[in-house]
Amino acid sequence: MDQHLSTFSLNMPQNLSNFILTVTNDWGALHPAVIHFPIGLLTIAPLFVLLGAFFPQSRKNFYITAALLLWLGTSTVFLSVSTGEEASEHLKLPPEIVSTLEIHSELAEQSRWTFGALTLLLTFYTLVFLPKTKTKGQNQNAHLIFLSAFLLFYIYSLCVLYNAAHQGGKLVHQHGIRSNFYNTP
Repeated sequence: MDQHLSTFSLNMPQNLSNFILTVTNDWGALHPAVIHFPIGLLTIAPLFVLLGAFFPQSRKNFYITAALLLWLGTSTVFLSVSTGEEASEHLKLPPEIVSTLEIHSELAEQSRWTFGALTLLLTFYTLVFLPKTKTKGQNQNAHLIFLSAFLLFYIYSLCVLYNAAHQGGKLVHQHGIRSNFYNTP
């Protein structure tokens, strides 16, 4: 075990150098490294929205946390789409693989825009409308309607994101598409 750790430590500058060279020469090679961030961040964010629904005294804090996770997750969706587009430009694929790639790309694009809308919506709601809500009455009903609609749209958006991830997984595991990042020595 210690030998592996010392080998890793000795090779760390070389590994870092290879990583930087690969990414600067091929933006698309970064795609496998960034695609998992939006899945994780955007899966966790609605849990904070739900916590805000059940703990009204801390609602704003939970919603701000959810909005921050949405901003980070949506940013990484944009980054993932950008690196994926770059990675796919250099591929020469048979038609059956191209159709999977097109579906993956369309779903990723749709994820980018649906999560962009959700991010702006929750941010606006948290900063503008939420401070005006009261715990009882008409504002509370409006809050429940917003929360229900938001979470339904969020579930739809997660389904789109997960389907995009599934199609990407098919490209890797079924069709053997690999990033140039893994081809470096």
